[in-house]
Amino acid sequence: MTRSADYRKVRFGIISFAHVHINRYLPEILSNPKAELVAIVGIGSNKELAERKARELGISYYESLSDMIANSQVEAVYIASEPYLHKEIIEILAPEGIAVLCDKPLATTMEDAEKIAEIVDKHNLKFMMPFNPRFQKPVIKLAQMVRSGELGELISLYTVKVGKNPLTIKGMDTSWFADKERAGFGGFGDIGIHAVDGIRYITGSEVRKVRAYIYSKVHSLDVDDFGVAFMEMENGTQVTLVSGWFNPKGYPTWLNIRFEALGTRGVFTVEKPYHDYWIYTDEGAFRKDWLRVDVPIAVDTFIRSVIDDIEPPITIKDALQNFRVMWYAYESARRGKEMIIE
Repeated sequence: MTRSADYRKVRFGIISFAHVHINRYLPEILSNPKAELVAIVGIGSNKELAERKARELGISYYESLSDMIANSQVEAVYIASEPYLHKEIIEILAPEGIAVLCDKPLATTMEDAEKIAEIVDKHNLKFMMPFNPRFQKPVIKLAQMVRSGELGELISLYTVKVGKNPLTIKGMDTSWFADKERAGFGGFGDIGIHAVDGIRYITGSEVRKVRAYIYSKVHSLDVDDFGVAFMEMENGTQVTLVSGWFNPKGYPTWLNIRFEALGTRGVFTVEKPYHDYWIYTDEGAFRKDWLRVDVPIAVDTFIRSVIDDIEPPITIKDALQNFRVMWYAYESARRGKEMIIE
């Protein structure tokens, strides 16, 4: 497929409405002045929702990737399918040169994750996975201070990234989150893999060792909903990660996110990566997020990489490494011992 730096709008397609993140990424793709959404493909869960949304928006709907490729001249796609479908989808898109913005995790097995990386490299495919901590302004500032030495030597990084149970989301089928074959990980990996990328980004180093404890403690699911991992980075930084689906229904926001960096010259704490406000009524107090800059910046960054034909800031190597760290964390919990990341 021919590329040109003269494109002012990227012809975009959306693959699947399975992932709940579609509710954030669809509006950002629609509102970005450099994108034109021209196709929605209904594979995986929530096909009816995908078709209905395409009809509401007046956008072409396709039952298969081959139909989309043959009829839409799509240049880039956002993949919101269940992770077990990622390899199959990318195998079809890669030979066409269609740029890929793919939701996490990369795959459900190490074999598939490595195969996807091979496909991307073979076809020199433009690929990005939108790990949002890299686009959150307080996290960006923390990473800058660590890299500049303002905090001195980074001794430890304490990280919390927890949310509510996605199976409670109304209006769409989210049952696949509790199916290891389709999701790959449970709650610890689902949310924690974002934190893993944030940890690598902040420290500027790779995970060398991991000892993890991962359980199903809260929701009686067939997959885990809680975990703690202790990591040692190649530069010596000690990292603790707490993650899972254990925020109660009454928690004022969906996510609770925290990064606390301890350096020899000071401490930097990120307690609220998003702007928010409070509403007080007779029914109670409610905190709402607003001005979520991370998702629009991620979408815009990807689109710019397509238009300018440059490498996105989060590459297939990052996606594979984040998956590898999480896979070793689960192996550590399963085997009951510390694992060395190879």
